Amino acid sequence: MDLILIEGYKYESYPKAVIIRNKEDIKLLDKLNNISAVLTWIPLTIRHSYPVFPITEYKIFHEWLFENLSKNE
Repeated sequence: MDLILIEGYKYESYPKAVIIRNKEDIKLLDKLNNISAVLTWIPLTIRHSYPVFPITEYKIFHEWLFENLSKNE
């Protein structure tokens, strides 16, 4: 198995991809730890140390995800 996706444990210390659906979700970026990437439905102008992918570019996110998984093996 290469990948296990778990939903609902955003406050745990696991590496995570955060989904931003609306402006209210942006505050999660300051509350959560171990963020590896962000997928967003809205434009983000805030700069962070992790990659941000528009939801419409999910194929690019998939490529990034599997490339980074192979680095951790």
